[in-house]
Amino acid sequence: METPSVRVLVVGDSGVGKTTLLRSICRLYSRDSIDYDKPSSLWTTGCDVHVLLKIFEPEGQEIFVEFLDIGGHRKYELSRGTFYHNIHGIMFVHDLSNTKSGQHLRNWSKEIHTMQKLKGCVVPPTGNSDDIPTLQKIPKLVVGNKKDLRSQSSMGLIGPTEFHTVATIESSANPLSMVPSGVFEAFLYQTVAFANRDTNSKSSSGGQRLVHINDDNTTTGVSNIRSRWW
Repeated sequence: METPSVRVLVVGDSGVGKTTLLRSICRLYSRDSIDYDKPSSLWTTGCDVHVLLKIFEPEGQEIFVEFLDIGGHRKYELSRGTFYHNIHGIMFVHDLSNTKSGQHLRNWSKEIHTMQKLKGCVVPPTGNSDDIPTLQKIPKLVVGNKKDLRSQSSMGLIGPTEFHTVATIESSANPLSMVPSGVFEAFLYQTVAFANRDTNSKSSSGGQRLVHINDDNTTTGVSNIRSRWW
């Protein structure tokens, strides 16, 4: 039987360390991570796909998590929307030693919002006419990367205020460190729960749940305040 998969969109300015971070994550979380010993280019061109095979408890089901590592250079701005489709979770990555990269998260959010508004392709439909796909419900995670390079003067919440209601971690890639611990793992479970939302609402539809998750204990990191950007 084919192993199910979920798709996580990973965006952020060029040079914030998305590729190195994702490779470190895949090495840590999966014995079967794919091609992470190959040399990396200085910048991601277009989109790189990083895949890990994750075992989700309590059922022990294997699920492929596909991280779509979007090139952050401005010259790819018109073409990268091609990869903004059928997304189950979004990671916004910025550099803790570069305040501007945090402020630019708003631009990334607006870009994704525009694609959803114009084409309706970012959030996959459920087949339920009562469920209108929106970016508000999709799991989101803000990652402040390169925490080892951050100066004391730059500590604190970084980025547009609307991101302050989203789950946040700080990370460094070599060696991999993510704090607070457990938040990234929770984000992966939230992503699977979001992908399951069609089978949650219609158990008789014949759709197969990726893995059973107690939805009451799973939050998407979205507060009751609706952001104007999503």
